[in-house]
Amino acid sequence: MQKEQKVKCLNCDRLTKKDTKTHLCVSCCKIGNTINLGRKRKPFTEEWKIKIGKAAKGNKYSIGRKATESTKEKMSLAKKGKKPANFGINFGVKGKPLSLETRKKLSISHRGGKNYSWKGGVEKENKAIRKSFNFKLWRESVFKRDNWTCRRCNISGGVLHPHHIFPFSESIEHRFNVSNGVTLCKECHIELHRVRNLRIKFLNSVK
Repeated sequence: MQKEQKVKCLNCDRLTKKDTKTHLCVSCCKIGNTINLGRKRKPFTEEWKIKIGKAAKGNKYSIGRKATESTKEKMSLAKKGKKPANFGINFGVKGKPLSLETRKKLSISHRGGKNYSWKGGVEKENKAIRKSFNFKLWRESVFKRDNWTCRRCNISGGVLHPHHIFPFSESIEHRFNVSNGVTLCKECHIELHRVRNLRIKFLNSVK
């Protein structure tokens, strides 16, 4: 039986197996292993770096190998006029507006047990309604009417919230009525819910 050939460790010159990828002995591997020890890797010495560089020379799979200018030019000429492997594949419709009918179909197809995060209907009714397609349409209509501008501080854009003039939980018949909605920025929405008198005064002014 042929004996297994061994080579010297690049760090401590101990004999180690020839087929090792790092060319380091077991002890040196443990010192540099941050996952097993939970501490920072021992920094490479200049001598160690030179040894690793010499060991990587001639290996076409060595990381960091740079192609010469002539090689780059040859690679460029070889690819000219050829279509990429993924040519013509549609990876999505980013930027393309979807029709209301398509959006409704997508909403239905991801509802209930068809959704990957379905947990057997444990979500509360109010929360489920706020995630519904009809609520999304109502929210968009309110934002569009107010030109995506907060009705309280008159700042456009940013994080906007649709606020119900008549409370969502109490006025079921007015939930999806556009006239019952008003556009607010995140800060104004939080403040109105925090200060009751301020909320009543503001909502009376927009009715």
